[in-house]
Amino acid sequence: MLSFWVENVILMFMYLMLELIAMPVAFLRIWVNLFKSARSVLQIIVNYCLFALIAPVIMPSLVVYDCINFLRLLLYYEGCRVGKIDELA
Repeated sequence: MLSFWVENVILMFMYLMLELIAMPVAFLRIWVNLFKSARSVLQIIVNYCLFALIAPVIMPSLVVYDCINFLRLLLYYEGCRVGKIDELA
């Protein structure tokens, strides 16, 4: 049981690092999509300003939410076969 959690702590750390590395890439891709989807210069400016205000709050919270869901999946190491209620479904 101890080796199970030691492995999963390492896996959780690697998953968190992957999410943190992918966050700037996602941020840049969203900037490009905002530029491509805008119809005017004013809309580009407004979209960029709104995203610059909202993204620093939303993106780290999504990383934390993903890690919490990943941890919930790890807690179901026996699955739902023993009568546990599946909270993720």
